[in-house]
Amino acid sequence: MGGDWRDDRIGSALGGVNPDLVGHPVWLYPAENWHDPASALGPEHEALREAIGHELDVLSAPAAGADGAE
Repeated sequence: MGGDWRDDRIGSALGGVNPDLVGHPVWLYPAENWHDPASALGPEHEALREAIGHELDVLSAPAAGADGAE
C-alpha cells in the first residue's frame, strides 16, 4: 500500500479522484466536480457514508464529564 492508508482507502472508495487532492479539503476540488454525475456518491458508497456519519457522531459527542456532573 503506497502513501497514507487513508488516501488509499478513500481513493479506492471514490475511484477516479485526483490522487493529489485525496486527503485534502473538498473545496480544493474543481467546481465542475460538484455537478458531474460521474463524481456523485451512489448506493455503492453507503459504507463510506456510514463511516463518515459515525466519525461525525463521535466527534460531536460531549466529552465524559463535560457537563460538570460526576
